[in-house]
Amino acid sequence: MTREQIIDVAEDMARREGLESVTVRRVSAEIGVTAAALYWHLEDKQDLVRALVDRASARIERPGPEYGTWYERLVRFYLSTREEFSAYAGLSGALMTAEPTDATLQNCLFVLEVLQHAGFDEPTALSLFDTLSTFSWGHLMMIDMSRINVQRAGSEGSAAYTQRVRALINDRPEYAVFVRSLRHFNDRRNETQLVRGIELIVTSAAAASGISVPSSSRFAYAT
Repeated sequence: MTREQIIDVAEDMARREGLESVTVRRVSAEIGVTAAALYWHLEDKQDLVRALVDRASARIERPGPEYGTWYERLVRFYLSTREEFSAYAGLSGALMTAEPTDATLQNCLFVLEVLQHAGFDEPTALSLFDTLSTFSWGHLMMIDMSRINVQRAGSEGSAAYTQRVRALINDRPEYAVFVRSLRHFNDRRNETQLVRGIELIVTSAAAASGISVPSSSRFAYAT
């Protein structure tokens, strides 16, 4: 048994059942060893969670100049982040709380380098990076919220859940669109919400700095 084998089992479990299901006891049982045996390779459960965050972060695309414009590279990076972390229910929260790893720091550096290459000075690039990261993490958390709502509907019985939500919407019909969005936020088609948000953030910052955002055949943005 190696550390990588342990992480493999934990990753598969997280993909199937979500991060909350991953415990040292369950992982050791699936491997067929005692929980104590895992601690020869792990410091604690948080060490295992860090390893999962690092592995998912390492798979995020950091497109080179050959991919397209700086804007296209930036959008592709955040879409790849969505793809990797939405595959594991609950892992986005760990991304925000886990200690930095080599992969997460490389991802941060990638965004800063792309923004500075686009013409943003360092303080503005750092501020824009913070804003984009906050938006991206919030988007991932909304995906997890959508999953929780769907699970809640299933565990309570769809009829009871539907009746309660319908009563809420009947009282306040203006809630209807928002409630539907929470139920379906995990639909991969809704990645356009992420692209539109990045568009608004980047184009606003670019306009304030006198920087032109190049047109994109991959990711259209409003002019």
